[in-house]
Parts: sequence; structure tokens; C-alpha cells
Amino acid sequence: MARISLSQNLAPIWKKQKFHSDKERNLYYSTGMPVLNPRYLIDRNNGVPAYMQIVEQVKESLHTGQLQVGDYLPSVSEVVRSSVINANTVMKAYRELEYAGIAKPLQGIGTVITSLPPSADPQALEIYQSKFEALVSEARDGGIAWEALEHLIKKIIRQLRESEEASGGHNR
Repeated sequence: MARISLSQNLAPIWKKQKFHSDKERNLYYSTGMPVLNPRYLIDRNNGVPAYMQIVEQVKESLHTGQLQVGDYLPSVSEVVRSSVINANTVMKAYRELEYAGIAKPLQGIGTVITSLPPSADPQALEIYQSKFEALVSEARDGGIAWEALEHLIKKIIRQLRESEEASGGHNR
């Protein structure tokens, strides 16, 4: 029986996987967990701090199933290398995820997703999705451009969040 070394056995798999560093590749093969692509999309013009945009992107990835509990986020240095985001911004976002109980830094390994963010009842989301779709369709029929509509929705959400935070709770 021919003996195959570990590196020969895994070499074809390495070519199929897109790793951004040796650390990411080693983490994948030692844990079996994929690492999130280190590219976060930051919109400097929407008024939301960059670190919060990262937090929201991670939460969205968890809600859509692109990320799962046990997955590792890219290291701060990998994010900095692959984008124009400052290291302090990424660290602040990861701390925010830690405070929210969503992620936990593991010394020498990385930041792992430990739980899903709280979400609304799926049935309620489905009901409101159809209501929002109808409202968006009505606005589009009324001549509102996609960009203007997106800006308006973000503005409303931001105002409602600020109002809710100022009152110290959930507004009804």
C-alpha cells in the first residue's frame, strides 16, 4: 500500500479553497470550520459608523445562514490587508459582537461565533415582509428611485433606533 503524506493528500483541496493566509488554512483544517471572507463593505456616506456596519454585516450573515455558530471571523490583520478598514475599527466591531454575546475571542485562534443574535418571530417577519413589499412597490409606482427609497428607509430606521435608545426601551 502506497503511503500518502498529509500535505500531498490535502494539496488538491487547498487549490479549491480560497484561503487568505496560512493561519486561515491551518484553522480550517484543524477545526473544519470555514472562516468568513475578510471583506466587509463599508459605506462612508450613510452616517452609520464603520464598526457598526461590520457588526450589522456579521448579524445579517448569521440571520441568512451564511455564518453559523462555531464559524470563525477573519482576523483583524486579514481584514486590514484585504480592505481599507482601520484595525481599531475592526477590533471595536469584534468587541461589540463580544458584548452582544454573539462572538468570543479565543487567544491565538481567532474570534468564533458563539450564538445567534436575537431575531423576531419568523411568522411576524413574514407578515411584515409582505407589508413592506407592498409599501415599497407603492413608492416605486409613485416614482421614487431605488436609491432615494433606500436612503429614506435607512433614515427612518436610524431615527427610530435613536428615539428608542433615548427612551431606554422599545417604542410601540
